[in-house]
Amino acid sequence: MGKAKGTRWGRGSRVGYDLEIGDALRAQISRNREGRWVASITTISLGTYDIKEEAMRRVEETMRHDMSRILEDWALKIGRYGTARPKKAGERIVPFSPTRVGTLVHRDTPDAGID
Repeated sequence: MGKAKGTRWGRGSRVGYDLEIGDALRAQISRNREGRWVASITTISLGTYDIKEEAMRRVEETMRHDMSRILEDWALKIGRYGTARPKKAGERIVPFSPTRVGTLVHRDTPDAGID
């Protein structure tokens, strides 16, 4: 699925909804045999709910929280190393600058790119 699209599956009393955010987060809300809604993200149960909208709200809140943590960690990684990819031979990482995220410099220009 991917591309942050949700799908509805099933029919009658056995119905559910899926939502994938890339390959990182996969949410599912489904109705169990008792008619309650079961919510989960990437196989971690978020509980059962009497109302579908409550289950959806819980999934949305959890996904928003998890994504903010992922983005914060990513920003820290970029800030520490200045790049999202490892260095290649002959390159060094220029200290982090918000205007120059991920700038790499070759060794033969020792001060190039540094303010």
